[in-house]
Amino acid sequence: MTTKRNIAVRIAKWTFGSLAVLIIALAIHIYVSTNPEDDGHTRMQLARIDFSEPVDSTTAGTIKAFVAKIPGVRHCYFNIPDGKLVYGFIQGQQNSDRVYQLLMASGNYKAQKYVASEQMMRSGCPIMSRNDFMRRVGMYFARFTY
Repeated sequence: MTTKRNIAVRIAKWTFGSLAVLIIALAIHIYVSTNPEDDGHTRMQLARIDFSEPVDSTTAGTIKAFVAKIPGVRHCYFNIPDGKLVYGFIQGQQNSDRVYQLLMASGNYKAQKYVASEQMMRSGCPIMSRNDFMRRVGMYFARFTY
């Protein structure tokens, strides 16, 4: 009789212990999911400036360093062969017009801010094709979140 009781007590301890661990894990998951840390990536925006004249590597490095130091700009990349500066900034802290104005004020550059056409903006992400499975799944779930 005592062995059957010991086995029942052991099973009850393991069951309640496992249940307690699962409840704690669920509580942590809910907390982390509902209180995300705002690291700025949720508000990250990419922008581009096209240079109409060829830019040498020294000037490109100077331009890249200048833009990277602007508050609110997180990432900066200069494609020298194509003459394109691509940078990421945090919306609310910076905007593409201000970055462009600051860059133009810092030197005599022949450049213009890239603005996507209305048709390109309507078509969505240029990386994913319209028939892509992941795009269709994402669009399905986006109906419920927006």
